[in-house]
Amino acid sequence: MNRIIKSSSLSIMLLLNGFLLVLLNCDSPSIKVTRDINNGFTIDNGIVCLGISNNGILSKLTYYNSPNLVSTNNDIRKGYWNFHGNGYDSSGKKLASKFAILKGKPRVVRQSDDLVELVFERKPARPMYFRATLHYVLRRGDPGFYLYMTAAHDEYIPPGYITQYCYNLRLNPAYFDYIAVDDKRRNISHPGKDEQQTNMIMDATYRLPDGRVSSKYNYTHAIEDDDFNLYGWAGPKIGVWWIQASGEYYSSAP
Repeated sequence: MNRIIKSSSLSIMLLLNGFLLVLLNCDSPSIKVTRDINNGFTIDNGIVCLGISNNGILSKLTYYNSPNLVSTNNDIRKGYWNFHGNGYDSSGKKLASKFAILKGKPRVVRQSDDLVELVFERKPARPMYFRATLHYVLRRGDPGFYLYMTAAHDEYIPPGYITQYCYNLRLNPAYFDYIAVDDKRRNISHPGKDEQQTNMIMDATYRLPDGRVSSKYNYTHAIEDDDFNLYGWAGPKIGVWWIQASGEYYSSAP
Protein backbone atom coordinates (compact mmCIF):
# COMPACT_ATOMS: atom_id res chain seq x y z
CA MET A 1 0.00 0.00 0.00
CA ASN A 2 1.30 3.44 -0.88
CA ARG A 3 1.67 5.94 1.94
CA ILE A 4 1.21 9.54 0.88
CA ILE A 5 2.03 12.62 2.89
CA LYS A 6 -0.30 15.33 1.68
CA SER A 7 1.04 18.53 0.25
CA SER A 8 1.30 21.84 2.03
CA SER A 9 0.26 24.97 0.16
CA LEU A 10 1.10 28.66 0.51
CA SER A 11 0.49 31.75 -1.50
CA ILE A 12 2.88 34.65 -1.17
CA MET A 13 1.44 38.08 -1.90
CA LEU A 14 3.32 41.35 -2.16
CA LEU A 15 1.81 44.51 -0.69
CA LEU A 16 2.86 47.93 -1.95
CA ASN A 17 2.07 51.21 -0.18
CA GLY A 18 -0.65 49.69 1.99
CA PHE A 19 -2.91 48.21 -0.69
CA LEU A 20 -3.29 44.56 -1.63
CA LEU A 21 -5.05 43.94 -4.93
CA VAL A 22 -5.75 40.33 -5.87
CA LEU A 23 -7.48 39.91 -9.24
CA LEU A 24 -7.11 38.26 -12.59
CA ASN A 25 -6.92 41.01 -15.18
CA CYS A 26 -7.42 39.79 -18.73
CA ASP A 27 -5.71 42.95 -20.02
CA SER A 28 -2.52 42.25 -18.07
CA PRO A 29 0.54 40.87 -19.89
CA SER A 30 0.81 37.14 -20.49
CA ILE A 31 3.32 35.23 -18.40
CA LYS A 32 6.83 34.79 -19.73
CA VAL A 33 9.14 31.98 -18.68
CA THR A 34 12.75 31.80 -19.81
CA ARG A 35 15.61 29.50 -18.91
CA ASP A 36 19.32 30.18 -18.81
CA ILE A 37 21.34 26.97 -18.69
CA ASN A 38 23.64 28.44 -16.01
CA ASN A 39 21.34 30.73 -14.00
CA GLY A 40 18.04 28.87 -14.07
CA PHE A 41 14.51 30.13 -14.70
CA THR A 42 12.85 33.53 -14.81
CA ILE A 43 9.05 33.70 -14.54
CA ASP A 44 7.45 37.12 -15.03
CA ASN A 45 3.80 38.22 -15.22
CA GLY A 46 4.58 41.94 -15.47
CA ILE A 47 3.87 42.43 -11.75
CA VAL A 48 5.91 39.78 -9.99
CA CYS A 49 9.17 38.36 -11.29
CA LEU A 50 10.75 35.20 -9.86
CA GLY A 51 14.33 34.07 -10.43
CA ILE A 52 14.72 30.36 -9.60
CA SER A 53 17.92 28.35 -9.83
CA ASN A 54 18.12 25.06 -11.70
CA ASN A 55 17.76 23.17 -8.40
CA GLY A 56 14.83 25.14 -6.93
CA ILE A 57 16.41 27.96 -4.89
CA LEU A 58 14.50 31.25 -5.20
CA SER A 59 17.19 33.89 -5.71
CA LYS A 60 15.12 36.79 -7.05
CA LEU A 61 11.75 38.28 -6.13
CA THR A 62 10.67 41.67 -7.48
CA TYR A 63 7.40 43.59 -7.54
CA TYR A 64 7.06 45.81 -10.61
CA ASN A 65 10.42 47.61 -10.71
CA SER A 66 11.39 47.04 -7.08
CA PRO A 67 14.89 45.95 -6.05
CA ASN A 68 15.42 42.27 -5.38
CA LEU A 69 13.50 41.57 -2.15
CA VAL A 70 15.26 38.29 -1.43
CA SER A 71 18.40 38.24 0.72
CA THR A 72 21.46 39.18 -1.31
CA ASN A 73 23.89 37.31 0.96
CA ASN A 74 26.09 34.78 -0.78
CA ASP A 75 24.53 32.08 1.40
CA ILE A 76 22.53 29.60 -0.68
CA ARG A 77 19.65 29.94 1.77
CA LYS A 78 17.41 32.54 0.14
CA GLY A 79 14.09 30.94 -0.77
CA TYR A 80 14.72 27.27 -0.07
CA TRP A 81 13.13 23.89 0.53
CA ASN A 82 14.45 21.96 3.53
CA PHE A 83 14.08 18.84 5.60
CA HIS A 84 14.87 17.38 9.03
CA GLY A 85 14.70 13.62 9.40
CA ASN A 86 16.45 10.44 8.32
CA GLY A 87 16.02 6.70 7.88
CA TYR A 88 16.46 3.57 9.99
CA ASP A 89 19.36 1.13 10.35
CA SER A 90 19.18 -2.59 9.59
CA SER A 91 17.87 -3.35 13.08
CA GLY A 92 15.01 -0.88 12.69
CA LYS A 93 16.55 1.75 14.96
CA LYS A 94 15.84 5.34 14.00
CA LEU A 95 18.94 7.21 12.79
CA ALA A 96 19.69 10.66 14.17
CA SER A 97 17.76 13.43 12.45
CA LYS A 98 19.73 15.44 9.90
CA PHE A 99 19.11 18.78 8.22
CA ALA A 100 19.29 19.13 4.46
CA ILE A 101 18.55 21.85 1.94
CA LEU A 102 16.76 19.95 -0.79
CA LYS A 103 17.47 20.21 -4.49
CA GLY A 104 15.38 18.87 -7.34
CA LYS A 105 15.33 18.35 -11.08
CA PRO A 106 13.21 21.02 -12.84
CA ARG A 107 10.26 20.46 -15.13
CA VAL A 108 7.67 22.85 -16.53
CA VAL A 109 4.32 21.23 -15.68
CA ARG A 110 1.98 23.83 -17.14
CA GLN A 111 2.63 26.80 -19.38
CA SER A 112 0.08 29.11 -20.97
CA ASP A 113 -0.57 32.84 -21.28
CA ASP A 114 -2.49 32.67 -17.97
CA LEU A 115 -0.41 30.36 -15.77
CA VAL A 116 3.04 28.81 -15.39
CA GLU A 117 3.80 25.96 -12.99
CA LEU A 118 7.38 24.85 -12.42
CA VAL A 119 8.15 21.73 -10.38
CA PHE A 120 11.40 20.48 -8.86
CA GLU A 121 11.43 16.73 -8.29
CA ARG A 122 13.72 14.89 -5.89
CA LYS A 123 14.17 11.12 -5.76
CA PRO A 124 14.46 9.34 -2.38
CA ALA A 125 18.02 9.61 -1.09
CA ARG A 126 19.86 10.12 2.18
CA PRO A 127 18.72 11.65 4.45
CA MET A 128 15.18 12.06 3.00
CA TYR A 129 13.78 8.69 1.95
CA PHE A 130 10.68 10.09 0.28
CA ARG A 131 9.80 11.23 -3.22
CA ALA A 132 9.53 14.98 -2.87
CA THR A 133 8.41 17.85 -5.08
CA LEU A 134 8.45 21.63 -4.83
CA HIS A 135 6.06 23.62 -7.05
CA TYR A 136 6.11 27.32 -7.97
CA VAL A 137 2.96 28.69 -9.62
CA LEU A 138 2.53 32.19 -11.10
CA ARG A 139 -0.77 33.36 -12.58
CA ARG A 140 -1.49 36.19 -14.96
CA GLY A 141 -2.45 39.42 -13.18
CA ASP A 142 -1.64 38.21 -9.64
CA PRO A 143 0.52 40.33 -7.29
CA GLY A 144 2.04 37.21 -5.77
CA PHE A 145 2.83 33.56 -6.41
CA TYR A 146 1.82 30.18 -5.06
CA LEU A 147 4.01 27.36 -3.85
CA TYR A 148 3.36 23.89 -2.52
CA MET A 149 5.36 20.80 -1.61
CA THR A 150 4.61 17.09 -1.57
CA ALA A 151 6.26 14.03 -0.03
CA ALA A 152 5.34 10.41 -0.82
CA HIS A 153 6.53 6.99 0.31
CA ASP A 154 5.79 3.43 -0.77
CA GLU A 155 6.99 -0.12 -0.08
CA TYR A 156 9.84 0.15 -2.59
CA ILE A 157 11.54 3.04 -0.78
CA PRO A 158 13.72 2.42 2.30
CA PRO A 159 11.92 3.38 5.53
CA GLY A 160 12.30 6.97 6.65
CA TYR A 161 10.78 9.59 8.92
CA ILE A 162 10.18 13.33 8.71
CA THR A 163 10.70 15.63 11.68
CA GLN A 164 10.40 18.85 9.70
CA TYR A 165 9.59 19.57 6.06
CA CYS A 166 9.22 23.21 5.12
CA TYR A 167 10.00 26.15 2.86
CA ASN A 168 11.88 29.21 4.10
CA LEU A 169 12.08 32.61 2.45
CA ARG A 170 14.89 34.93 3.56
CA LEU A 171 14.19 38.53 2.65
CA ASN A 172 16.54 41.50 2.36
CA PRO A 173 16.33 43.33 5.72
CA ALA A 174 17.14 46.63 4.00
CA TYR A 175 13.47 46.86 2.91
CA PHE A 176 11.63 45.43 5.92
CA ASP A 177 11.38 46.51 9.56
CA TYR A 178 7.95 45.46 10.85
CA ILE A 179 6.84 41.89 11.53
CA ALA A 180 3.24 40.78 12.05
CA VAL A 181 2.36 37.27 13.20
CA ASP A 182 -1.06 37.74 14.75
CA ASP A 183 -3.11 40.41 16.53
CA LYS A 184 -0.82 40.37 19.58
CA ARG A 185 2.58 39.87 18.02
CA ARG A 186 3.25 42.90 15.87
CA ASN A 187 6.65 44.43 16.43
CA ILE A 188 9.40 46.53 14.93
CA SER A 189 11.98 43.94 13.90
CA HIS A 190 15.53 44.44 15.16
CA PRO A 191 18.51 44.39 12.76
CA GLY A 192 20.27 41.07 12.37
CA LYS A 193 23.54 42.72 13.36
CA ASP A 194 22.13 43.10 16.90
CA GLU A 195 22.29 39.32 17.26
CA GLN A 196 25.83 39.22 15.90
CA GLN A 197 26.93 41.66 18.62
CA THR A 198 25.70 39.55 21.52
CA ASN A 199 25.76 35.98 22.83
CA MET A 200 23.20 33.31 22.11
CA ILE A 201 21.67 32.22 25.42
CA MET A 202 19.85 29.20 23.97
CA ASP A 203 18.78 27.88 20.58
CA ALA A 204 18.15 30.87 18.27
CA THR A 205 17.59 33.08 21.34
CA TYR A 206 19.65 36.21 22.04
CA ARG A 207 19.94 38.90 24.71
CA LEU A 208 20.09 42.10 22.67
CA PRO A 209 22.31 45.09 23.52
CA ASP A 210 19.32 46.98 24.96
CA GLY A 211 18.53 44.11 27.37
CA ARG A 212 15.62 42.60 25.48
CA VAL A 213 15.56 38.86 24.81
CA SER A 214 14.66 37.90 21.26
CA SER A 215 14.04 34.44 19.84
CA LYS A 216 12.81 33.23 16.50
CA TYR A 217 10.39 31.09 18.51
CA ASN A 218 8.60 34.24 19.60
CA TYR A 219 7.26 34.35 16.08
CA THR A 220 6.14 30.75 15.69
CA HIS A 221 2.60 29.53 16.12
CA ALA A 222 0.97 26.19 16.91
CA ILE A 223 -1.42 25.71 14.02
CA GLU A 224 -3.72 23.49 16.01
CA ASP A 225 -4.38 26.19 18.62
CA ASP A 226 -6.51 28.39 16.38
CA ASP A 227 -6.76 29.85 12.91
CA PHE A 228 -3.44 30.99 11.50
CA ASN A 229 -3.64 32.03 7.88
CA LEU A 230 -1.54 35.16 7.37
CA TYR A 231 1.80 36.52 8.52
CA GLY A 232 4.51 38.66 7.01
CA TRP A 233 7.28 41.23 7.07
CA ALA A 234 6.71 44.81 5.92
CA GLY A 235 8.56 48.07 5.39
CA PRO A 236 7.76 51.68 4.50
CA LYS A 237 7.04 50.82 0.85
CA ILE A 238 6.41 47.10 0.50
CA GLY A 239 5.46 43.98 2.44
CA VAL A 240 5.64 40.25 1.75
CA TRP A 241 2.78 38.18 3.19
CA TRP A 242 2.37 34.42 3.44
CA ILE A 243 -1.21 33.22 3.11
CA GLN A 244 -1.88 29.61 4.06
CA ALA A 245 -4.68 27.88 2.23
CA SER A 246 -5.09 25.51 5.17
CA GLY A 247 -3.30 24.34 8.32
CA GLU A 248 -4.61 20.78 8.12
CA TYR A 249 -1.28 19.35 6.96
CA TYR A 250 0.76 20.97 9.73
CA SER A 251 1.41 19.81 13.27
CA SER A 252 3.63 22.58 14.57
CA ALA A 253 5.01 25.98 13.54
CA PRO A 254 4.75 27.48 10.06
